[in-house]
Amino acid sequence: MLQNLSGAVVGIITDAIRKMIGQQSKSKRHVEITLAFKELLSSEKQINRNISHYAESLHISPVYLNEVIKSITGVSVSRYIQNELILQAKQMLAYTSLTIREISNNLGIEDYAYFTRLFTKAVGVSPTCYRKKYLE
Repeated sequence: MLQNLSGAVVGIITDAIRKMIGQQSKSKRHVEITLAFKELLSSEKQINRNISHYAESLHISPVYLNEVIKSITGVSVSRYIQNELILQAKQMLAYTSLTIREISNNLGIEDYAYFTRLFTKAVGVSPTCYRKKYLE
């Protein structure tokens, strides 16, 4: 009976160790995918808002890409892409004299009214107000 109990304990410990090792390698893979995604996103001249574009480039499914990015960053791929767009818009508003329409077009958003709504929702002020506040 003691032998059976010790065998069960060894089995439980072995199973726990296997799970921990599996999680570590999975986490490492998630970090690698996240870094590759971030590099891909920053290397493009114009951000593509289509998640499938990045998933195909990384040779994974869009669902898996979203799962990985969310597990590492805490936000979905679409939110991450949107945050990157807003960051670039802020930089253009602060450091260039481009019009809102030109900035919108440079970011790949042809409807500048949509861009204005997106920016205002994300930042809390319109692009014009943001530019004025930054230049003060």
